[in-house]
Amino acid sequence: MERFGMARSYTQTMRAESAERTRRAVLEALDKRLRSKRTQAISVDLIAQDAGIVRSTVYAIFGSRAGLFDAYADDLWMRSGLTRLSEAVKAEDALVHLRGGIVAGTRMFAANLPVFRRLYAMDALDPDSVGGAVRRMEQDRLEGMRHLARRLGESGLLRPGVDVEHATNVLWTLCSFQAIDLEVSGRGLTADDAATVLASAAERALCGVPAADPAVLVPFGPGFAATVRQWAEESPYSRPWLVGDEGLGAAQVGEDVLRYVLLVGGVACGYGELWTDEDEVELAHLVVDPQRRRRGVGRQLVTALTAVAYDSSPHVFIRVEPDNTAALGLYRKVGFEDVPQDEQDSFNAGQPREYVWLRHRAVRPGGQNPTEVASTHRPLG
Repeated sequence: MERFGMARSYTQTMRAESAERTRRAVLEALDKRLRSKRTQAISVDLIAQDAGIVRSTVYAIFGSRAGLFDAYADDLWMRSGLTRLSEAVKAEDALVHLRGGIVAGTRMFAANLPVFRRLYAMDALDPDSVGGAVRRMEQDRLEGMRHLARRLGESGLLRPGVDVEHATNVLWTLCSFQAIDLEVSGRGLTADDAATVLASAAERALCGVPAADPAVLVPFGPGFAATVRQWAEESPYSRPWLVGDEGLGAAQVGEDVLRYVLLVGGVACGYGELWTDEDEVELAHLVVDPQRRRRGVGRQLVTALTAVAYDSSPHVFIRVEPDNTAALGLYRKVGFEDVPQDEQDSFNAGQPREYVWLRHRAVRPGGQNPTEVASTHRPLG
């Protein structure tokens, strides 16, 4: 009997995997149709044909045309960055929620402009053509705008004369696909530049003149793992330290390695680690969101990490690849200077490659100037 039970379990697993493959094939067929420039109406028959199945199978999996488009919309949101939007909504500060939500929402729409443009056009001509999925998406978005407006009101951030209902209407318009498409397609802005324009407009309309984006260093958690990994994979200097890094999703690698994420305006923009060892600290594995480079985020990240490092030791170091001239220039501008050549040679002994080693020269309030203290640095890995 046990053998038969195992056989049933195996058969059920195989069927489930087959069903999921078929489901993915249908969603991919619909996605391809939406991305194509053909003007032919998108029918369930065509989608089934593209997926290599019969029409009845589509209905068996999704229940109806509405179910198919709802499933596609959910899948599209997830692929476009729904996790980042969820992080913004959970922010304790309503203003951080506002800024982070607009950035995340703008990036989500901008990532798949042609698809969203066609979905909204189909809905405008015939809501049934997309099974009402766009109307349901918009209803969810309206509830999100109303929730944010309430938070702004409860936090006392709405300026005089602006109530929650008016704030909801303003947010509804500024955070719409149409507004984002006008900025990105119409004016040729990047997603982040468009988000800056829209967030600033929202703050001025609802809260008065916007304050400068606050930069905050927060502990790294599993929720940031996928984002940080994506940043690192796009940089030749960061990509190598991802290899075999199974702990990237962990809250902390070990007691001597502390991980942080820099939030600017509530949005994750940078990542870095502090490697501690007795009386010294080394900044390591710094990486900035590629879309935020050359905007001062790197300087904010290094400065914030260095300040935290000084809480543990007056000896703060960093190592850099010799050909990474941009990073070297940044670190030297914010107070790091090359250690003497004899120390360079000593630090590089036993390393897989030669680095440029730098020590921070700032005087910590109430402490000693690190450059006046004999170095006891031992390379950490």
